[in-house]
Amino acid sequence: MAGDTAEGQRRAKRGDGKGRRTARGRQVDPRAAGEIRELLGDRPRRPDLLIEHLHLIQDRFGHLGAAHLAALAEEMKLAQVEVYEVATFYAHFDVVKEG
Repeated sequence: MAGDTAEGQRRAKRGDGKGRRTARGRQVDPRAAGEIRELLGDRPRRPDLLIEHLHLIQDRFGHLGAAHLAALAEEMKLAQVEVYEVATFYAHFDVVKEG
C-alpha cells in the first residue's frame, strides 16, 4: 500500500496520491448560491452578521431551506453546521428540509 512507505506518506500529505475527488459534505446548489450572492450584494460576509443574513433569506423566501443555508455557509466561509445550529437555535427562524 502506498501509505505504508515513507514516500507514500509524503505523497499523501502533499496530495499527490489517490484521494477524494469530490468535496466533502453537502454540495452547494449553484442556483441557491447565486440567489444568496445576489441577496447579500455588497454586504460584508463577517461571521457576526450571520443572524442578519439569515433574516434576509427568510424575509425573501419565507423560510430557511437547506440549499440556502449551505450556500450561505459557503459564501460566509463558515461550516455548514455552524449556520444550521444558529438557524435552528432561534425559534423565529423557519428551517425547512428540502427534497
